[in-house]
Amino acid sequence: MDPLGTLRVFGGGRARLVVGSLPSGLAQRLWVPPGSVILGGVESSGINVAVIHSSLTEDSLRSGYRREQLTLGWTAPQAPQQTAIMGFVPATSVSTGDDAAGAMFCSGGTMLIIAVTKADFSTQEIRAVALNAGDARCRSSATAARPTPSPFRAQYQTLVNPPGSGNGFTSPGCQPWNSTGGGGSTRLHTTMTVDDVFAYYGKQLADSGWTATTNETVARTWTRRDSTGALVQMTLTARTQPSAPGCIEVGMEVRSRR
Repeated sequence: MDPLGTLRVFGGGRARLVVGSLPSGLAQRLWVPPGSVILGGVESSGINVAVIHSSLTEDSLRSGYRREQLTLGWTAPQAPQQTAIMGFVPATSVSTGDDAAGAMFCSGGTMLIIAVTKADFSTQEIRAVALNAGDARCRSSATAARPTPSPFRAQYQTLVNPPGSGNGFTSPGCQPWNSTGGGGSTRLHTTMTVDDVFAYYGKQLADSGWTATTNETVARTWTRRDSTGALVQMTLTARTQPSAPGCIEVGMEVRSRR
């Protein structure tokens, strides 16, 4: 984060350099860690920037700000609302206040971002930037209209993913495939068990150079009647990746019969 660069873009009005104290917009509103040194900052009508040095560890400072700023009238921003009309959506919850820029807090229309970086081997530098009329997570606005589900998707259920499991698309623990695609489907009228069917197909695959993997695939099915009385069946299939033990892929299939 470059406070002066941010100031030039969002400052709005004449800027004033502050030395040895907090800018007026952050006085009594920013936690100053014990034993730290306030270097100063910059203030204007649209932005306040404070720079502090501390000997506490980065983790201690981050947890301290997450705790102390809430006692000074700030709140954590709300996570963006999900607008999916079918399938899976990330967990909806109040944000932890952490993003790529640093810890974020809101107060009215003001957004506060606190970043902690290493100044030298024993000193952390804290930069706090307060912007008037912060981003959408800090501005009060009417709830956005949700899209109307397509009647062709009415049978699908929207499921919320477990908290802390990522955004449902990218994750450090999941290795993406370069391409995916289906191979069709078939129906068998047979007395064979499922294991027998896999063994039958497995021999053909082995003859073509395919190797059976040790990944685990589990399927569970739920049913219900819709408003017309039709039977709807939803199946969730969970699959692990041998090369990424911390990753579980979940698919949904919905069928109906009138």
